[in-house]
Amino acid sequence: MNMETRLFLDWMNLGYGYDLLAGEMRETAIILKEPKKVQEDFEENRILEAEEFSSYKNLISILNTRSISIESLREWAYGKGFGVDAGIITFLYSFSINPYSIFLLIKSVVKLNNISMEGKEITLSKEATEFLKNSDPKEFLGRYGDEFIVGITNGGIYLGILEITTKTKEERQEIISQLKIDFHKKLELSNIVTVLSNIDRNKIRISTFQRGGDRILGVTKIAELVDTLEKFSNSVNEENALPLFVTTMPYGELVAENEKHPPYPGLHYHGILKPAHECAETHDELSSAQYVVDHQDEFIVSDKEMFVRISRRRDEAKSFLKKQYEQAHNLFSGKGGSFSGGYSVGVLPERK
Repeated sequence: MNMETRLFLDWMNLGYGYDLLAGEMRETAIILKEPKKVQEDFEENRILEAEEFSSYKNLISILNTRSISIESLREWAYGKGFGVDAGIITFLYSFSINPYSIFLLIKSVVKLNNISMEGKEITLSKEATEFLKNSDPKEFLGRYGDEFIVGITNGGIYLGILEITTKTKEERQEIISQLKIDFHKKLELSNIVTVLSNIDRNKIRISTFQRGGDRILGVTKIAELVDTLEKFSNSVNEENALPLFVTTMPYGELVAENEKHPPYPGLHYHGILKPAHECAETHDELSSAQYVVDHQDEFIVSDKEMFVRISRRRDEAKSFLKKQYEQAHNLFSGKGGSFSGGYSVGVLPERK
């Protein structure tokens, strides 16, 4: 069966419909039955690992749920605090990611149990079946959404992001070499502690996000962060676990091939995957341009007017994003809208 894993939003309920584009819950269209609770394997579902990331898209992919790209666009379109439970999107977008600093994500994810409905026992309700037969598919979408929640995964997640600032290209490369950073490869936690303990603490920013598990206060040291992550993993239990992810299923899975089908899930949704990614890329470029403007003494530039041009392109990138978010707001609000192409701030200068 065709299913998707998505971030849990704070109003989601098992069996209810979900409108992908609006990010809103809809009426239930299925016959609700007693769900099945499955305990996850302790070893296989307690993840503690570290990776380097260099862009918003890279960070999103590490978290292994592509719906974040759409949720982040919706978040920006509507303003902070819209819908995304516990503010994970706000947290992810609180960093000015640039190619001159080093960013590490250390995550502890615990999947404690999954509450779900048996796929073979899920059927459309009589009312929903009649509504589908006698109405326009768009009306079905407006009432029931284009998919429904078939499972909820409970547990805990703790994210630690390290931002390490450097002043020169050589300094950055030396730290990367010491950390043994290699594309798409996990990093050794013990080595991270050893390397970063020898770096000026003023050059390291630690930010954390937590959902579920025993409440943990602010962390200020690298070794403390790693120790905290390990303790957090063992602290998640039935009493303090919270919903993390949902599994969704399109209504089309419940309808025979020769019967009238609901709208295909995400036709409108997939249409904004590309602009959502483009917005993330523009955020990366905007952050990089801002860094250059704020740290001009770190760069080799023969033409001082380059900084003026970069500043202008930075302002144009801000305007581009503002227009994209306005279009997204119109689209998510049902007013329609279209997106323009991506935006690039151009070639940035080399560091000393």
